[in-house]
Amino acid sequence: MPQDMYDERIRAHQPQMYAWERLAADGVTLADLDESLIRNCIRRGIDGGRIPESALYEPTGDILSKWKLLKNGVPTNGAVLLFSNNIDEYPQFTLRMARFVGTNKNMFRDNQRAEGNFFKLLDAGVAFCFKHLSLSGRITNHSLEREEHLEVPYHALREALINALCHRHWERYNLTISLAIYDDRIEIASPGTFPPQITAENIKEPHESYPTRVRDKQSFKIAPSALISPHARA
Repeated sequence: MPQDMYDERIRAHQPQMYAWERLAADGVTLADLDESLIRNCIRRGIDGGRIPESALYEPTGDILSKWKLLKNGVPTNGAVLLFSNNIDEYPQFTLRMARFVGTNKNMFRDNQRAEGNFFKLLDAGVAFCFKHLSLSGRITNHSLEREEHLEVPYHALREALINALCHRHWERYNLTISLAIYDDRIEIASPGTFPPQITAENIKEPHESYPTRVRDKQSFKIAPSALISPHARA
């Protein structure tokens, strides 16, 4: 059996022990994590009613333990992905972005590469969309401030990028997420695939949630008239 297949079978059989995000990060300590970013996530969790307000006064180490982002006191790869600014040993923490001319990849007008943790990649992807998508604005009777709208809804773009980052097969160091903007669509490709029970055809139908480890490569497209995205993992 090839080594890659063997490793994948082990992870699939006992994901609670061998999933990449649960493994201890080599040479990383709590001091390498961005505490302000952790605290910001705590505050958002409190505002969303998912975390009690008492979490604001707990040590970050205790919070990370509750989130299962520490293993024997050492940050996991998942903690590094979310909160570390030191990503020198993680070349896969990358997002490739391009704005193509027309509807194919023959010519591009902008080509960028972002590196960083989960939140930096998300911010970079959203900023790239704001840079290259049409933006309209108007002042309504309900507010003196201008309301701005992208040609593709901001929340749909952000959700699609979050899905791509969450589903990415992070242990694959030689693969990256890509964001491509064309004249008629947006394509986001992420290393991963659908759970066995889900296909591109039936994902829009009612179905159960199937949390799973993902492999290979998945992609989805956003057009102004529709959003097609992979099933979000809880």
